[in-house]
Amino acid sequence: MRALIRQFLRPLLLLILVLGCAGGPTGNDPSNGDLAGGPDGSNPATRPTPGFTEVEMRPATSTTLPAPAGFLKSLQLNVSPLIAVDEVRLFLKGLDFDDALSPGVEAAGPFVVRLVQASGIVDEALPPFGTVGVPEGLYERMDLKLENLDAAEIPPGAEDDPIVTGPLVGHSVVVEGTLQITPILNISLIRFRFLSREVPILRVETPEALDFGPGLNRLFLAFKIKTWLDLSLPGLIHTVLQTLDLQTLLSILNGVLVISADSPIPEIRAIALQIEANIHASLRFAPSEDALFDEADVQEDSFSVVVP
Repeated sequence: MRALIRQFLRPLLLLILVLGCAGGPTGNDPSNGDLAGGPDGSNPATRPTPGFTEVEMRPATSTTLPAPAGFLKSLQLNVSPLIAVDEVRLFLKGLDFDDALSPGVEAAGPFVVRLVQASGIVDEALPPFGTVGVPEGLYERMDLKLENLDAAEIPPGAEDDPIVTGPLVGHSVVVEGTLQITPILNISLIRFRFLSREVPILRVETPEALDFGPGLNRLFLAFKIKTWLDLSLPGLIHTVLQTLDLQTLLSILNGVLVISADSPIPEIRAIALQIEANIHASLRFAPSEDALFDEADVQEDSFSVVVP
């Protein structure tokens, strides 16, 4: 009789062992500190594997100022008579929810992001960021990579954009506008073009995790462009211009002042580095219940940093 029982139990035990080994992880990896446990205090590793949800992502221009911070400057976009921003373009390699349940969930680029065009906010990505399928759950950060645009990488829809086919080639960020300065040689309105070749990985983080699922499937990536330029910039530029030789001064007054870390003028290089730092710190999450961006959607306690 004992031999008969053992003969019956052996295949049953083998089946249980096989099923136990094949099951794999059934929830969040408890070793991943970026993902929170369930609201009931249960161990995330014992919860059922969540379903997937399609998350639509879009860029947005946020024109409100965040809480004061020493490393941020302020700009009154197209409101101050001293500074106006007419064009903004960025080139991104891709977006990556790198702390998701399934690492590497990403919106593969590259993307040209056109925030401001002809002095108007347009907030579009070419091609669109679109939607990505992510496991339902809590997300606390997203990485994006700035990249210098190669002429061969210009995406469909951007070929007729002179900012993209011109100054953005070889750069990651272009900002164009005007500065009202104290008159020099009877000229007071200066056109400027900020150019950046910096290609950092920027990480957007939030202490209030994004809970992607049936109740949330839209996310705007908001750029707080009012933090990019210092209101004292026109005065700084006026001071710098007064130190230049006449030929260089006339070329700027009658053309475009290029603000870049490649500038031969030390003061201009310093200004460019500050603007770059401000741009890198300006991103915010803006989860939305609908397809329209609203300033009220912006998570003001979210922030962006350069990944070392």
